[in-house]
Amino acid sequence: MRRKAHITLQGFMPHYKKYGLMFLVTFAVTWSMAYALPQSFAPIVRKVLPAVVSIQTTLKPQQSSGAVQNFDVPQEFAPFFENFFGRNMNPEPRVARRVLGSGFIIDKKGLVVTNNHVIKGADQVQVTLENGNVYAATIVGKDALSDIAVLKIKDIKNPLPTVSFGDSNTVQVGDWVLAIGNPLALGGSVTKGIISARGRNINMGSFDDFLQTDAPINHGNSGGPLIDMKGRVVGINSAIVSPTNGSVGLGFAIPSSIAKRVVSQLAKKGVVRWPWIGVRFKRIDDQIADSLGLKKSVGVLIVSVEAHSPAQRAGIKSGDVLLTFDGRLLTKHKRLPILVMNTPIGKKVQITVFRKGKKMTLTLQLAERSRALLASKVEVAKTGIYVQNITDDLRERYRIDKSVKGVVIVGIRGDSTLFDTVGYNVVKLGSVITQINTIPVNNTRDVQYLITRSKRKGRASILLRVQDGPRQLFLAVKMR
Repeated sequence: MRRKAHITLQGFMPHYKKYGLMFLVTFAVTWSMAYALPQSFAPIVRKVLPAVVSIQTTLKPQQSSGAVQNFDVPQEFAPFFENFFGRNMNPEPRVARRVLGSGFIIDKKGLVVTNNHVIKGADQVQVTLENGNVYAATIVGKDALSDIAVLKIKDIKNPLPTVSFGDSNTVQVGDWVLAIGNPLALGGSVTKGIISARGRNINMGSFDDFLQTDAPINHGNSGGPLIDMKGRVVGINSAIVSPTNGSVGLGFAIPSSIAKRVVSQLAKKGVVRWPWIGVRFKRIDDQIADSLGLKKSVGVLIVSVEAHSPAQRAGIKSGDVLLTFDGRLLTKHKRLPILVMNTPIGKKVQITVFRKGKKMTLTLQLAERSRALLASKVEVAKTGIYVQNITDDLRERYRIDKSVKGVVIVGIRGDSTLFDTVGYNVVKLGSVITQINTIPVNNTRDVQYLITRSKRKGRASILLRVQDGPRQLFLAVKMR
């Protein structure tokens, strides 16, 4: 064997001058790549694990009746509710549900980042550190659009271990990552994988721009960090796609480029200000492009424009093709929300639209999402429930039957008297209030009139009849 190897090498030597440099370079690159692969992830885990926490939330108990929660029912409505639900108007509550998740500490005084869906509807929140210490926590702020929440651990006596955000914009497909969290209530669990893709849109919300990883993520990992090889958080583990309800290597994390901005606002103000333009759109495929006379499948087709929105003020119309936004070509339908999200509120941007075979340039000024949306809504008796008149756009968006009349629930504030009810899917956005106090309503003026009349009669509650698809619900709601 030795001689054979020697002869092979001898045979190679005459070609050394021709191929030697290539051999040495190839060998050096291969050795460098092998050397770069971590022999163990233990040093990174030791650095990060103490700052990763398990989160347990207790949800407020449901009532045994699916439609009526623990509201005071006015005397004049009592016979109806007794006939419909039985004499027991205050049934025993069900046992409170518990939800498990993960999070990570970003401040020595106890600020914890997690997912909004981990703490949604929580009555109590407990945080368990890696060393086993258990603390109560309060919710500093939460944001449903980004699915991010910030907690504050109570009664901290000593500085806590922390972890820092990295830059997800520098993460490449193929980079090693670690997912750390509390899967299936096991606590302090670490899995490894790579970044499988960037910019994934899985239809989870308005600003889908997920990092995809094959690091195993299971129930309970939500809110935990996705760590790079320098021990920095490049993502917040948030979702999986699986036919088995368990990990199949399709995990998704909110990139740190989005998370840092959201967390900063939540920590300081408890809320997030999102920019808004007010359009619904769909991607341009080859067939749509051909039908409109476009040479390439670029841009997005504007399906509808909301009234009083920045888009309407800019002159955008349904049927337009939006080609560029602030000088950037829209090549994928998911790009528009991301570009809007990263544009400051109040900024004026140039946009290019394609209309009736011609291109035109318009100026659009972004507004704040929540304030702009609420400006066109009417609040129902300071309950935190916002409604709008039914429009063709709302009928299409929420699939409201043409025969249904009333006002559409288009917003529910976090401190609404129906907040917990909504959390249990008793009523949701897109439901229609058809009656107030058994009197039909056709528009927001009817709502305001009936609320005023109830207050004049000294009533503390109102009865809403709500159409939710095929279901009809009666909800007694306190007025503030």
